[in-house]
Amino acid sequence: MRREPGFGAGDLDTGHHYGRPWTYTEGWIMRMRATKNASITMPVAVLKDAERLAKRENRTVSELFREALRHYATSRPTRTGRGDLRWIARTIGEAKRNPLAPEEILAEDKRLAAYGARQAKKLGFKERDTVRMIHESRARRNAS
Repeated sequence: MRREPGFGAGDLDTGHHYGRPWTYTEGWIMRMRATKNASITMPVAVLKDAERLAKRENRTVSELFREALRHYATSRPTRTGRGDLRWIARTIGEAKRNPLAPEEILAEDKRLAAYGARQAKKLGFKERDTVRMIHESRARRNAS
């Protein structure tokens, strides 16, 4: 009686064949899967755009997302992941060891407010635009 690979009790051994993982079960050699399914949630419009783009480029949606993730990962600034966490931990530790005096906090607040005002002027933003810009930004974030 012939059995399908991976079914039934038998000896199980694993290894590599030409650099690819394999499993040996009851005389059958099976390649182990090199990918894993993932479920992600996104707006319907984004998925439809991805499907259209994939069809136009003659590829699968999975290939499209893998390439997009690779591009995103390579275009990020160098300080990411654990480096960010270490930087945050060092900054918090330093603030605990050397807390700012109330006058220093007020001076820093004033310095940051002046910087924000210069940036707003440079970009042509008015104070009355703030609420509208927040709503637009949130709408864009929620749409993607």
